[in-house]
Amino acid sequence: MQYDLTMTQSTENQAFAADHMLSVHYAVLPKKGEDSFMLHCEGARALLCVADGCGGLGGKRYEQMGDYTGAYIASRIVAGAFTQWVKETRCIPQNQEEGQAFLSELQQYLHAVIIRMALKSYQSTEVSRIVGSMQRTFPTTLCTAMVEKQEADGCECCFVWAGDSRGYVLDQGGLHQYTKDDVLGEIDPFESLYRDVPLSNFLCADLPVRLSLRRAKTTVPSIILCATDGSYGCLSTPMEFEMLLLSTMLAASSFESWQRKMRLALGKLAQDDATLLCLNCGFECFDDCKDYFRPRYQQLKAQFIVPVRAQNEKIEIAREKWLEYKKDYDMTEGAEDEQADWRI
Repeated sequence: MQYDLTMTQSTENQAFAADHMLSVHYAVLPKKGEDSFMLHCEGARALLCVADGCGGLGGKRYEQMGDYTGAYIASRIVAGAFTQWVKETRCIPQNQEEGQAFLSELQQYLHAVIIRMALKSYQSTEVSRIVGSMQRTFPTTLCTAMVEKQEADGCECCFVWAGDSRGYVLDQGGLHQYTKDDVLGEIDPFESLYRDVPLSNFLCADLPVRLSLRRAKTTVPSIILCATDGSYGCLSTPMEFEMLLLSTMLAASSFESWQRKMRLALGKLAQDDATLLCLNCGFECFDDCKDYFRPRYQQLKAQFIVPVRAQNEKIEIAREKWLEYKKDYDMTEGAEDEQADWRI
């Protein structure tokens, strides 16, 4: 099976508008960035997929594959393989039993794809020797959002991930993180910005694929996002990441303009490859989107941004405000008793 080592966006749009899907991609080294993404829209279904090749672990170059690093290749192969798998009429699992079966099949499929690529790269004899070293064969994170638009009461959303690429929902109540980072230790999203925390899980050829799944019902209007760590990790707090989204939105004149402004802002801030995908659900036009989020922008600015900036970004003040902000931000665990809202 062949996979194109490029990033693509495809649409056959009906319920979801193509111009309401945003892709913001920044590479520290142009044309050599180790992030990859896929966007697909077909009728009432949409798919967002980001993958962040693990550069430190996958720095080995493959001359027979364009002299790209294993991290570069892995992110593109995995994003392409997942998108192809989902496009084959895969529906969002409706309960945890279906979710377990979904994950089991997907994990086996992705592992087979990565192993096939390892064999193709003539590295099959080295796979067993690499285990336990500082190198891995085709390592990458993954975060995807499968979205199905309902007639009146919102969207069904299923996040699938491994590593620290994240899935979010942005609504009038603010930014909400729905995926839990696979990192060593109990480190929250604020502390992870100030500590170099190793990943506890990612995809590669040397280990079995292990994915997490988070199913949720989101209200409309809202924005569903997937992001690699280069996007949110370049800000001083999770509140500032939401501020970046809203401030660039309100300064823009269209969805396309918002995409350009976010790309420009990330290019100035990011120290790593950064990819951010947005799916706008329930907005008829961009002016409606701006009007909807303007009150939240004012609240965020007054309650969380100005108090921290006024104190010269002192970490004690930022942490205090983060604990207040976290109450509405952290949606990683799911609701135990709601069929439409659970996590595996």
